[in-house]
Amino acid sequence: MPKAEQNGSPASKEELSALNHEYLRSRNSQMASKAEISAMELARRGGELLDKKWVYDSVAYVVTVFRQHCLLAPSITARQLVAKGLVDAANEHGVFVALDAGMRELLTELANLHLKATNPNWLHELERKETGSTEDAERRQTPNEHKAEQARAVRRAEKKIASQQARRGHG
Repeated sequence: MPKAEQNGSPASKEELSALNHEYLRSRNSQMASKAEISAMELARRGGELLDKKWVYDSVAYVVTVFRQHCLLAPSITARQLVAKGLVDAANEHGVFVALDAGMRELLTELANLHLKATNPNWLHELERKETGSTEDAERRQTPNEHKAEQARAVRRAEKKIASQQARRGHG
């Protein structure tokens, strides 16, 4: 019932026009949503649209296999270097430890890549790291302060990702 009619007086032309436009916008939005749902269902049936859970499971499987291969690589490489005579058998464990540390550092870097992607100061930090700049020495953090800052950055990134997923309907 139009607002003006609630008071006992008929609605004006302007009010009726506004209500009519509101109704048409609502109806058109609903029709567009139904058309989009129909198009997605058709695409899903035609194999063009993938189930979200299947995609997440597939990516998780591929990443897990990749990680396992990366963690095996130092051991395999150390044995191959010994077999080819490039490294003395007595040094095999030392080579393994060095390669393993490098691989774990790489995997940690990959695991934290999303934090760098959401860091607005990434370019400045990259330049400082590459040049070994000692500017801002007074602002340097202790290891505990650095860990606390990293934890806060992780929480901020997780909160941002969760809100983005909720807006997209993934959460």
